[in-house]
Amino acid sequence: MRRPVSLSLTLIATAVLGLSACKRVEAPAEAAAPQAPAAAAKADGAPDATANDNLNAVLWMQRAQEYRAITEQTYRAAADHLDVALKEAHWDALVPEERGNEAKGLKPAVVLDVDETVLDNSPYQARLVRDGKEYDELSWDQWVAEKKAKAIPGVVDFAKAANAKGVTLLYISNRAVHLKDATLANLREQGLPVADDSVFLGLGTVVEGCEQAGSEKNCRRRLAGQKYRVLMQFGDQLGDFVEVTANTNDGRDALLQQYHDWFGERWWMLPNPTYGGFEPAQFNNDYSQSRHRAPLPLRDDERLIFALDVPDRVQALEWVDRLGDSVAFYKIGMELLASGEYFQVLDELARRDKRVFVDLKFFDIPATAAAVIKRLAQWPVSYATIHGWHPAMMEACAAANSGDMRLLAVTVLTSMGRPDLAQMGIDREPVEVVVERALAAQAAGIDGVIASGQEAGPIRAATGAGFSIVCPGIRPGGPVGDDQKRTVGVAQAFADGADAIVVGRPIRLASDPQAAAHAIQQEIATALATR
Repeated sequence: MRRPVSLSLTLIATAVLGLSACKRVEAPAEAAAPQAPAAAAKADGAPDATANDNLNAVLWMQRAQEYRAITEQTYRAAADHLDVALKEAHWDALVPEERGNEAKGLKPAVVLDVDETVLDNSPYQARLVRDGKEYDELSWDQWVAEKKAKAIPGVVDFAKAANAKGVTLLYISNRAVHLKDATLANLREQGLPVADDSVFLGLGTVVEGCEQAGSEKNCRRRLAGQKYRVLMQFGDQLGDFVEVTANTNDGRDALLQQYHDWFGERWWMLPNPTYGGFEPAQFNNDYSQSRHRAPLPLRDDERLIFALDVPDRVQALEWVDRLGDSVAFYKIGMELLASGEYFQVLDELARRDKRVFVDLKFFDIPATAAAVIKRLAQWPVSYATIHGWHPAMMEACAAANSGDMRLLAVTVLTSMGRPDLAQMGIDREPVEVVVERALAAQAAGIDGVIASGQEAGPIRAATGAGFSIVCPGIRPGGPVGDDQKRTVGVAQAFADGADAIVVGRPIRLASDPQAAAHAIQQEIATALATR
C-alpha cells in the first residue's frame, strides 16, 4: 500500500525551480502577468497539499530513479528483439486493418511517437504547474520552438542500434505539421537518427483515401506501411499503436486484452503519468466535467462588483480613488472599450489589487471567440462574459480558457422582459430561457452565468452548487423606473443563491458613493450570515 507523502515546502520549491529551469515561456508583450491562483484555505491539522495535482507526476519523471529504470529497460529489451524481428520475414507491428499491402520485402522501419516516448517535455509541464495554467496551443508551440526537450533515457542508444542495422526510424507524432522543422532539429540535437524530413508524420499529414478521426494515427500508420515493414512501435498511449474507437474504460480494456501478446515484442509502452487518453475515459469523454473549475474564491467584500461605466481612464481611476476600500471588484465594459484605454485601466486595477470583470459579451464564430478568450486569459481577469446562445462557441471558449479567469454566459439581459423576447421570436417567460441557457452553459464547461436576481433561485435549483451566478440590475432601494426591468434587492439575490452582484447607478448616483457602497457591503454580510 502506498503511504501518504508530505513534501516540505522547501523541497517542492527547490524541485519546481529545477524543473522549470529552462527559459520561461513569456506572455506576449501587451499582456500583463496573470494572477497567481488564490491559495485554498487549509484547516488546522490538515496535511500539506501540493500546488497542482500534476506536480508529483512531473517530479517523478524528472527525479525518480524508477522512471529512468523503466524507460532504459524498455529500450534495451526492444533492442534485444530487433534481430528476431528482422529475420522473421512476416513480422509486422501494424494491425491488419492498417496494413493495406504485403509487408514482406519492404524496407524495415520502427515507428516512434515523439512526446514522452522520444522527447521529454516535463519542463513544459513544470511551467504549467508553476504558473497555475493548463495546456494551450500557444505556450506549447513556444516550447517546441525552443527545441530544449531532452531525449527519454535509453532511446538514443536504441535508435542508433536500429539505424546501424539498416532500420529507418519514423516519427509519427501528434505535434502539428507546422512544428516539423523545430521537432526534427530537436531530435537531431539529441542524437536521434533522422533520415530526412519525410520521416516525420505530424498531425495534419494528408493521407489520400483514409479518413482520420481527430488525433488518431491510424491513417499515418497506414501511410508508413505502404513503404515499410514496421518491426516495432513505441508510444506512451494506446492510440500510439492502434486506433481507439471507444475511449472508455471498457473499450480500452478490450484493446489491451486483444493485443496483450503484442506488448513487449511488437509494441513497447513507455510510462507517462502527466497526461493521456485514460483521463477522459474516466468521465466518459464529457469534457465539460473536467473543464469546470471551482467557483472563484471570493472574500465577502469581493461579492460587490461596481460597474465602472465611464468613458475614459481618467474618470475610471477617479472613481477607484473615490470608492477606496469600499469596493474591491470592478466591472469594465463597452463604454470604456471605446476610449482606447481599456487595457490600461485593467492593468491599473490589477496593480491596485482589485479584481477585474471584463464585460464585453463576446459572441462570434467558435474559432474567433476561442482565440479571444485564449488571449484574454493571459491578463489578470477574474470574470469575463460571453453570450450564452451558442453551445459550440461556449464549448470552444471553455476549452481555450487556460488561466484563472472564470467565464460567465450572458443569458437574458436584465433590461429585457417577455415582450422584448417575443420581438426576437422567443415567446416564453424570461426565467424559462435563462434556466435553459444556464444549463447549456454548464454542459459546455462554462463556469457560470450572469442573470437577473429574479432567476437566481431557479438557476441554482437547476445547476446545483459549484456553478457561479452573478446578478446585475441590483436595486438596493427597490425599482426606480430606469431601463432595468428585472431587478431585485441585495438580500433577495443572495438568499436565492447569487455568488456576487453588480451595482452601478445606485452607487454612482448616490450623494455619498462610498457610504452607499459600504451600506451594500453590510447588507451582503448580513445576507451571507443568514443563508
